[in-house]
Amino acid sequence: MTAIDSGLDGAFYLELLRAYFDSANDAIFVLCDERKFLVCNRITQDWLGASEADLTRHNFRLPITQFLHAAADRQCFEQAFEAALTAGPQRFECHIATPMRGLLRVEMNISRVDVAVGDMVIVVARDVSRLHEQQVALQHQAMHDTLTGLPNRQFLQQRLEQAIAQARRDGQTLALITLDLDRFKDINNTLGHDIGDRMLMQVALRLRGLAGDTALVAREGGDEFAVLIANATQVHAQQMARRILTAMERPFEVELNDGAAPQAFTLGATIGIAMFPEHGGDVRSLIQRADVAMYQAKRLNNGLAFYAPGQDQHTSDRLGLLGELRRAIAENELVLHYQPVIDIASRRLVAVEALVRWNHPSRGLLGPDNFVPLAEHTGVIRALDRWVIHAAVRRSKDWAAQGLPLVVSVNLSVGSLHDTQIAPWLIDLLRANTVTPQHLQVEVTESAMMVEPTRAIDVLTQLADRGVSIAVDDFGTGYSSLAYLKRLPLHKIKIDKSFVINMSESDDDTTIVHSTIELAHNLNFGVVAEGVETAQSWALLKALRCDAAQGWHIAKAMPAEQLVPWLKASDWKS
Repeated sequence: MTAIDSGLDGAFYLELLRAYFDSANDAIFVLCDERKFLVCNRITQDWLGASEADLTRHNFRLPITQFLHAAADRQCFEQAFEAALTAGPQRFECHIATPMRGLLRVEMNISRVDVAVGDMVIVVARDVSRLHEQQVALQHQAMHDTLTGLPNRQFLQQRLEQAIAQARRDGQTLALITLDLDRFKDINNTLGHDIGDRMLMQVALRLRGLAGDTALVAREGGDEFAVLIANATQVHAQQMARRILTAMERPFEVELNDGAAPQAFTLGATIGIAMFPEHGGDVRSLIQRADVAMYQAKRLNNGLAFYAPGQDQHTSDRLGLLGELRRAIAENELVLHYQPVIDIASRRLVAVEALVRWNHPSRGLLGPDNFVPLAEHTGVIRALDRWVIHAAVRRSKDWAAQGLPLVVSVNLSVGSLHDTQIAPWLIDLLRANTVTPQHLQVEVTESAMMVEPTRAIDVLTQLADRGVSIAVDDFGTGYSSLAYLKRLPLHKIKIDKSFVINMSESDDDTTIVHSTIELAHNLNFGVVAEGVETAQSWALLKALRCDAAQGWHIAKAMPAEQLVPWLKASDWKS
């Protein structure tokens, strides 16, 4: 049906088209070959602060280039205009200076209009200012640390790659400084993450002040930072490192409570330095070797160290092992071995201690001494602890189903002991696996408890109130206070093997063991002796009225599937 058939004339459709034209959310306008306005919609008029009549007045038409912000924007527009006439529709972004809304970033879509009277284009311009701001903000977030505002590890790697390329072209050297805060983890664990975060922000401010405009400061994660200095010699790098060490030794003042006077804390730092091109020619090698130097400085306790090729291959191996450990936890490469604990009076198996091993794909079965200290130093220990506890609880459930309801003992590190979520997480884990809390024992060392006794008491009390047994491991090697021992919800004390092994040859060790047993019994604690390796030690412990024992005289730690066959073949009872 035509317009005539419907009673509607062409003017109606023109009005309809004009209404759509003016209701659009984008600026739409038609330009002649002189880049001047021929027609424009309401949004265009709002942006430019002029009516359509003013913009398109005969002989006084305004060119769009008058509103383009900079020479680069005008050049980009000219190229797109010409290309639209010859090659087809064009899309690009530029800036328009508007009197009403300020500088706008717009996406322009230009298409040719085929008419007989000359070359014309229609332009659809969309304001993408806010979208661009959001993209910039997201990019900034992705490349910067949210706490300190410093560039993050990803930003550092990109900038380091650029700096290496520049230094290679110009025949220059550059320095990468990696630093680790010495006492931050103790303060963070003791006073809480809020206080730790405030200290990290102060550290970032000091480092920024030292670097100024001459270097890039980045936070690599946790309490590790990096400083990149372009066009730097070893002398420059060492001078910067010395200034950083001095700055980190100055006290940091932090308010612990609202309204309270700030308290001063000293952190200190350890620094490693790697130089391009002397110590590495790419991003990965420079970062790794700066870390190697830092661990070397930490091991030698001398504040800072430059990377020295071949000087500490062990440190390099440990760093590689750390990255593999994170993956091993996620991919279940770890395994638990269990060492039996025997009641001395009845000779019955009463418990097993879960001891972690790493079934490394190339290095074979690694004992905990090879990786647990590394995990403790880097914070991976919490994830490791949770993996061990989860695996031990699942194994306890399996043994109970086989008619062997054993107490399974797990070790809790200082990092986990100060984790406020560990107790509720552990209780939920027991409930989910239908394991009674009485079948789990948590072991903590004296040193771990005494880092922050109040918090340790809180966490252990939560567990003890739910029925979990609590034991002090390696007793006698730490510096525990009897006052805190009385306050802790303890059930057992485990005498360190260093005193047990030599009892038959050392009267002093026998006296220490005897005194510890008497002390524990007077406090209503059970006593387990570790490191029982001979029949003589077993007999002596029985005479001293020790409650239980574990060690090679009974059995070495073994895989879970070997425990039941071992028990059936041994002289011990279930």
